[in-house]
Amino acid sequence: MRRASAIVPLLSVLALLLGAVSAASVAAAPSDTLALDAGIFSYDAAPNIAPASVDSLDRPPASALPDAVAGWSAGERASLSRLASDLVAPGSPPYGPTNPGPLHSLRNADEVVGSFRSGSYTQISLAEETTLYRAYGGSASEIGPYWTRTPPSGPLQSQLDSALNPAWGNTATDVAAIRVPAGTTIFEGVTAGQSLPGGGALLGGGNQVYIPRVDPAWLVGG
Repeated sequence: MRRASAIVPLLSVLALLLGAVSAASVAAAPSDTLALDAGIFSYDAAPNIAPASVDSLDRPPASALPDAVAGWSAGERASLSRLASDLVAPGSPPYGPTNPGPLHSLRNADEVVGSFRSGSYTQISLAEETTLYRAYGGSASEIGPYWTRTPPSGPLQSQLDSALNPAWGNTATDVAAIRVPAGTTIFEGVTAGQSLPGGGALLGGGNQVYIPRVDPAWLVGG
């Protein structure tokens, strides 16, 4: 693991980016108000929801990273650049009960929207090829609309994080991976909890990505 001092360059990049976001928000706010638009910024495991006020900001290239990370490997620099980009990644404002989005117009909207915690999700156009995962087995097929950015660590963890009700027949014993092309529209949020027959509940809380149509050609090794 890299020394704690190696975190300093990362913090400086994040501080710079958040400063830019704050400036954008202040410019758009009334003169008597200094408020940063609400939003959730995350990396990999959690939803990547960006406020509308940062949609016009440019993504920082890897060449703009601090000189202090010059000794890092190409992979480490790419990861840092990706994290910095995620913080200002264009995305829709969160859709939800008071702000219906595209998924609310589906024929099975109650089922799909209800699978996201509080019925809230964000529409994102992927800026780069992205790997997603799906735990399946039993009556659940390899291809389906529900995926996650988080690599499954086992059937039990998948059942908990994705709130897989045993009554649905998904044993989550197998894992499929897809590489989703840049430019693909996805809908992302937090998995909602599910009540269990006879009492109790699965809390969910894992990352969830919904893709209406998944191309089988995206399957890794397929």
